Amino acid sequence: MITNDRIALIEKWGFRIILFIHLLPILLLTPFVTLDGPAHLYNAVLIRELIGTQFYDVITNPHFFLQFNAFPEPNWTGHLVMSLLTFILPVLMVEKVMLLSIVLLTAFGYRKLIHSFQSGISLNSWMLFPFLFNFVFCLGFINYSLAVALFPFALSWWINNRTNYSFKNIIIGFCWLALIYFSHLVIFLFTVLAMGLYTLSHWKKLHAECWKEVRLLLTFSLPWMLFSALFVWLSGANGYRGEVSYLPFSDLVQQIAESRIFIVYNYDDENGLTLIYSFFVLLALGWSIFERKKINFQLFPYLLVLVFLLMIFILPDSLASGGILSIRIIQLFFLCLMIYFASMESSAFKSYLMAGFSVGFSCMMMLHHYPTQKGLSDDAQSFIHAGTSLNEHDLVMPLNYSPNWMHSNMCSYMGAVSKAMVLDNYEPTQGHFPLVWKEKCNPEKVLGNYTSSNHPCVHLNEFEQTFQRKITHVTVWKGENSNAADSCDQAVNALLKDQFKVTYQDNNIQLLSRKK
Repeated sequence: MITNDRIALIEKWGFRIILFIHLLPILLLTPFVTLDGPAHLYNAVLIRELIGTQFYDVITNPHFFLQFNAFPEPNWTGHLVMSLLTFILPVLMVEKVMLLSIVLLTAFGYRKLIHSFQSGISLNSWMLFPFLFNFVFCLGFINYSLAVALFPFALSWWINNRTNYSFKNIIIGFCWLALIYFSHLVIFLFTVLAMGLYTLSHWKKLHAECWKEVRLLLTFSLPWMLFSALFVWLSGANGYRGEVSYLPFSDLVQQIAESRIFIVYNYDDENGLTLIYSFFVLLALGWSIFERKKINFQLFPYLLVLVFLLMIFILPDSLASGGILSIRIIQLFFLCLMIYFASMESSAFKSYLMAGFSVGFSCMMMLHHYPTQKGLSDDAQSFIHAGTSLNEHDLVMPLNYSPNWMHSNMCSYMGAVSKAMVLDNYEPTQGHFPLVWKEKCNPEKVLGNYTSSNHPCVHLNEFEQTFQRKITHVTVWKGENSNAADSCDQAVNALLKDQFKVTYQDNNIQLLSRKK
């Protein structure tokens, strides 16, 4: 006869084994490419370099284009951690450690949170596996994903310590919210909202005690709420495209219905697979309504699901310098839905079925995505190999002729491995990351549209006259896609032929050095 302790042990190690399987893409691929990940890694290296060279002559300093952002931006945690790791680990290993940490924290954090709602065997926590490699994670939103991973630990702390009104507990709450605020503003607000909803969900039974909990929450969250208000006030209402913009109602409904958060690389190829998950969600919802068995905490996850469903349609997609907000709220909605399912009392059969489906769906999506991830990693290796011939005094202009959106920031790997200054860096341009361009030192305003066009026009002479710096190298990625009939492509090709020579070529990349 198998005892309950034996079943619990099997479940515990089963969870860990399946989690290890989910880590394999990151472990096997160096680098594991995300859209913005290369830029975050490069800027982490720049932060380290600027700390050491800040007091050098700005003309001889190869990074004199950049400076630290004076405002304490809620985008610092991931960059700071990676910057510190670069002192002890190889650069590419730093990115791997960060991505592994996010996945592990997400897995164990939400498992811990689900334990707060359901005692005994945690089979329902297996429903989180499909979320480990979701669309937002693969976009490389490192700070946001780190904040999502930290959220369940903070909420679990609140659930267990909300009635402790000691000064020590206030400091701990202050530190939790500080960590999440400096990771990402959206998740900070989500955390405060979730803590408040948890307290309000007990209002009916513990009316007097809830007032004390609200005062405690306000005490340690108020400083960071003020920082959030200041950030929005300084940023203005407009989003990263210069306006407040909403996605059409029908698009939002479609993204929910198709479980868009699991579609990563190719919509037409993947939406048929994610519809399977949508069917599972509908089946689970119907099952939960039919059973109508609730535990003490059921009101809280219900409120979370309802609030975030409403927020999907209320909040704009672009607001206060930020963008791509709707898909993030949809991700949070699905996470809340998972917490709701996990908080329900159910039969052993239902728990095994939901756990088995979640693992099966997640593994299916991993297998489907891996060939693309392997191809992207191979592409990134081309940039890394090109970067090994550069040094910290080089100034590199990358030209990207690829239509693949996942190639947009790959050139940053060259700067990360070589410490050369790569003149394609979207973070300082955004103005809401740790580094910003110095006044009148944004190369994109002089050099041309080389960062935003697959048929770039460049103004090399104007740039060099303005900045009194020569571009030493140019990289051409997938130059076969240049159009001989395009006037910009013609001008760039003539410029490269006249002033540069090919010194390295590998697959789809050319590295050109300045002629003497």
